Amino acid sequence: MATAVAVLLLTCASAAAVGDANVTASCSEETEASPGFRSFMPDCRAYEMVTPPYEAGQLVRGVFMEPPQLSKEGTHIIGLDLAGFADTENLEQVGLEFGAVYEFSRTPTGWSAESLEPPASQYPRRIFVGASADLSKTLWDLYVAPEGDEELGVDPNNTMLAIREGAGAEKGRFTLVGPVTAPGHEPAVFQSYGIVGASADMSHILLAVTADNKQLWPGDSTEEGAESLYEYQGTGDREPVLVGVKNEGSLKGAPYVNDGVQLVSRCGTRLGSAESVTTRNAVSESGEVVYFTALACGETPRVNELYSRIDGSRTAAISEPSKTDCTACDTTRAAQEAAPEGAVFQGASEDGAKVFFTTKQELLPGAAGNSLYEYDSEAPEGERVVLVAGEVTGVAAISEDGARVYFESTAELTGAPNGNGEKAETGSENLYAYDTDSNDSKIAFVAQEPSDPASRTTPLDVTGDGRFAVFSSARKLRGTDDSSTVPQLFEYDAETGKVARVSVGQKSPSGYECESTKTVEEGFACDGNITSETEMPLLVSGISGKFSSPPTGAMSHVSVSEGGAVFFVSRDRLTPDAAAGGENIYEYRSGDVYLISPGDEAVPIELSRGKTRLLGSDESGTDVFFTSTDTLVPQDTDTQSNWYDAREDGGFAAPLPQFSCVATNCQGAPTTAPALPGPGGSETAVAGGNRVVPSTAPTAKRKPRSRAQELATALRACAKKKPGRKRTACYAQARRRYGPPRKDPGRRG
Repeated sequence: MATAVAVLLLTCASAAAVGDANVTASCSEETEASPGFRSFMPDCRAYEMVTPPYEAGQLVRGVFMEPPQLSKEGTHIIGLDLAGFADTENLEQVGLEFGAVYEFSRTPTGWSAESLEPPASQYPRRIFVGASADLSKTLWDLYVAPEGDEELGVDPNNTMLAIREGAGAEKGRFTLVGPVTAPGHEPAVFQSYGIVGASADMSHILLAVTADNKQLWPGDSTEEGAESLYEYQGTGDREPVLVGVKNEGSLKGAPYVNDGVQLVSRCGTRLGSAESVTTRNAVSESGEVVYFTALACGETPRVNELYSRIDGSRTAAISEPSKTDCTACDTTRAAQEAAPEGAVFQGASEDGAKVFFTTKQELLPGAAGNSLYEYDSEAPEGERVVLVAGEVTGVAAISEDGARVYFESTAELTGAPNGNGEKAETGSENLYAYDTDSNDSKIAFVAQEPSDPASRTTPLDVTGDGRFAVFSSARKLRGTDDSSTVPQLFEYDAETGKVARVSVGQKSPSGYECESTKTVEEGFACDGNITSETEMPLLVSGISGKFSSPPTGAMSHVSVSEGGAVFFVSRDRLTPDAAAGGENIYEYRSGDVYLISPGDEAVPIELSRGKTRLLGSDESGTDVFFTSTDTLVPQDTDTQSNWYDAREDGGFAAPLPQFSCVATNCQGAPTTAPALPGPGGSETAVAGGNRVVPSTAPTAKRKPRSRAQELATALRACAKKKPGRKRTACYAQARRRYGPPRKDPGRRG
């Protein structure tokens, strides 16, 4: 490890070197005084140690080896570790993981750790499923041993879903939701159920069960071997209700709730798409709208069709809409038989009002080949289905508010160039942005993609309003000054239509000498151009698979903030302080690049396992989480890899010095501040023993807040608004008011 003292005394006094990100920023006195402050980081960032110090155990990581769940505002994060802190009981293999699940929460004076584990005496085996969007609730599979049995098998008869309350008076209480399969079914060799989706607050939980070994609930006539979709609403240890039904009104069968149902398809029902892969907002944030695919089953339905179940009481046909929804749509038998592949769910808006799907069926005049459609439940009657484009080869991303959709097509859908002067070409893989709210031209050309599928831009990561989209491409895009020979990262701004290269060298007016040409260039490392392979993973948020990642909207691995800042990883030195050959974390913003990770640290262990050290960021980009083996703050007293947060205007005071005495020189123990209480009064362990440090210096006048600080605060306030147009308008207003001046867009502050 690097020597702690050498790096902990940096303050703004050292911020006069060329390329220092905070040289023009007005940082708060608390941040500048923090030992975690570094002048080379932008936005007055300072390091904060998230995980408590410990001397043994495995590296802390996300559950199931996935990226950790992170709350949208960046103050809570969930991880798995074998260290055994925060008074946990379970440290052995207790499910599909080794160790215990913890929630790390930011307090005014440090990060605290709380074990989320159920009592081992009550639930000797469990599986962590996921958390609500704000991480206040967690969902679990709890295995309950039969009475008198000492050994616990894997029979789902003994498995119950339960929610752990994580806030308020009920903090730490486990409330049963219901069994995962019908009681009394025959034991299965393999697990044949999965939690496939949930609302943001965990009030709605979607459960997929395979129709084998009598695992379906009474009333469900799904054919043997097919998959059936159920929904739990609330808690109370009762039966789940079927989703893929035609019934009007809530299901209230007797003696079982699903008695008397009319299935849309007896051949199976899947959440989202038929392949159970695409589930972008298939469950709306409130849980009131669920999009599902009914699999082809003879005449009903003839092909895979997309439906929505609304409020658990009404089913709407999406891909074969009624005349009330779409007057001009062709839903005849001939039209269906001409497209035997059926419809494919591509994604929906967070509020469930808009959904996008593809089909080769010519629903509307002008459709060609595989076409992309939009269904808007809030549009006027008869006009709720809109043809977006034909000859679609893929849907790359859909913004959370449904305002923009990024897709690929080989057709020339617009003759207008992007902001760089590049145009779409017929037969090429063209990337487009579709603006659902635009009153003018709805389709904009973004960029041409390479012909090699392995080098194409997808997947993309987009902001909540879809204004910014980040992608990787090996193609030299016009107007980006890219002369490298390997894939680079790019960012598209839908408001300007311009594409900018993200993986560039840090810029300086005085320039840097390029090692290969010996000429002075504005950007460091020859403006970031490289000729060797590099790792610059695009970190995409989203849900995929069963038990592989959380089924809710909690954020993880966000690479682009609402303001357009991009966080990425590269082994190349793009700034003078970066480590050559190391896995550096960078922030791109308004044409420049800044270092986030320390440049002098050892290579983390995760690299040998093919894992990236960048854990993710919150929506506003205030918090950037990563792992480090270095001692970045005095609180880090162990020899393990820890989680850190590079936080805007962050940082905590150093711990009080530890005094010692010998024999008669002892004059009593010095007074120290008490350990921090955890959130809600529960027992916690504070990372690094952060304590309140009494101030002995006179109070100085606070420096005025910078535009960057005001913008970050405004964006965080916007994130608390209900998703939709109000949140989008709030973001736009905040950027207009506090964003960089138009004449000098390069820096904030």
